[in-house]
Order: sequence, then structure tokens, then C-alpha cells
Amino acid sequence: MRASSTVTGVDAVRELDSRRTPTVLILDSAGRVARRASGLPTGADVRSAVRPLLEVS
Repeated sequence: MRASSTVTGVDAVRELDSRRTPTVLILDSAGRVARRASGLPTGADVRSAVRPLLEVS
């Protein structure tokens, strides 16, 4: 799924299938949802989710 920058509010919740708050979405460089977390992730969880997206091939 690609996150749309023009969708807001309830429409964004539906489009992104967000059922709990907070919902943290980590997007790749193309704007696609690469990882998601429902509830509050720890700093370590966020770093481990982002690290692969920052690696250069």
C-alpha cells in the first residue's frame, strides 16, 4: 500500500487500516508502508525497522 499525502482524517484511517492509536507507519522511499506498529513502539523497535531501509545496496 502506498500512503497518499492528500488523504486526511477518517479517510486516511480507512485507507491505512489504522485500528488503534497510536499507529506508527514507516514508509520506504517510494511512500509505501514498509512496517507498521499498533501501540507505542520502543526506540529499539523503530531503529530496527528503519535500519534496513537506510542500508545502501
